[in-house]
Amino acid sequence: YANDTRQLQEWAISVRQYFENQYYDLFREAEIVCCRGVLTTIAKTPYYKDDTWRLVAVKQDGIIYLHDCGAVDGRTFASRNEWDARSTYWGHHFPRCMTKVNDGRKHVVGYPLSDIVDSRETDNGVFRSDLILPDLSRIKLTYSAEIKAVDHYGNYVDFRTIDKTKYEMNTYLTGSWVWWMQCHFVGINRIFLGLKEGGGVVDEVKVVERTFLKAQSARECDVAMTFLATVLKKIKNTACVQILQIRYCPMKKKIYFEVATKDTDFLLQQFV
Repeated sequence: YANDTRQLQEWAISVRQYFENQYYDLFREAEIVCCRGVLTTIAKTPYYKDDTWRLVAVKQDGIIYLHDCGAVDGRTFASRNEWDARSTYWGHHFPRCMTKVNDGRKHVVGYPLSDIVDSRETDNGVFRSDLILPDLSRIKLTYSAEIKAVDHYGNYVDFRTIDKTKYEMNTYLTGSWVWWMQCHFVGINRIFLGLKEGGGVVDEVKVVERTFLKAQSARECDVAMTFLATVLKKIKNTACVQILQIRYCPMKKKIYFEVATKDTDFLLQQFV
């Protein structure tokens, strides 16, 4: 699950002794700690207005921990049909076929390998960044994110699969600002695109630069990042002592900031 903080928690537990169990120092004086999926979920809202999301913010020792509750507009994570299952499988295994493990890190090799890496494996990084608000104030963030591989120079890279027709007609660029945003958070500059032919099999690989994606959808990128900054500022100012539930209701196109208690109903019915 992309918004899971398990990897971040495991990392923090493994290194906390070096910081004398002071998590404020461990997280590099961050004000908000979460995973990249949470940041993306919030930022996408202006253009994904029909997608429900729900978060919980807990403040402990000066740090706000932001966690996704996992309810995504009532959808299950199971594949809808056989074709959807196949597409999910191919998309997931494309980076596995394009990389090999060397010195404990996955490296781009540029051609398929015969031995597929276990699909349950993930490599994650922890990142520290400042999000600049419209008033030029800052929110200090520490977050985790999955890293697919590094290139021969040690730079992070990402992988995506799309239909070859969409690539040739440039229609994939309509929503590519989401790719830009996900890469922007972790400093990825290159995306390897696997182009799928009619049967769903990748038969060609192209490289897209992050700067190119930003140039094609600069307005969407700016709107998403400004929206994210606005919501995080509200969370920072509201999550003082109490535990907060932050939820977006697509029917009313509104974000609610509510005190969460032991009696809070976390069922999906709350959103409809």
